[in-house]
Amino acid sequence: MKEIAIAIVHWGELYLVGRRPDHATQAGKCEFPGGKVEPGEDPARAAQRECLEETGLEIVVSQVHSVQVEHYGSGALRLHFYTAEVPAHGKQPPPVPPPWRWVPRQELNESDFPSGNRFVIRELRGHQR
Repeated sequence: MKEIAIAIVHWGELYLVGRRPDHATQAGKCEFPGGKVEPGEDPARAAQRECLEETGLEIVVSQVHSVQVEHYGSGALRLHFYTAEVPAHGKQPPPVPPPWRWVPRQELNESDFPSGNRFVIRELRGHQR
């Protein structure tokens, strides 16, 4: 089973969301930063590493949001979701390169995420900071 670490990065009521590239599995779907956990790597550290590699942002993981197993056509994935923040960066969210962008919480339901993310989206929409 593949281990995947995912960072749910927020800046106040904004969440960091990207779009999967055309050559990737589930191309065109929205995603939070994340990727494969390397052998021997802590999943929280993998979420930080993947976010830095994909977006250029250093993040602080504050807690495990949830862990779940999802079955896709390519096999089973254990998804480790982590709540994360960007360290102090002034009054505006830090800039991010395309395809990444900051999405208001209320727009998360309108984004097309893979099925393994749906429960997280529901929880985020129901949770008020």
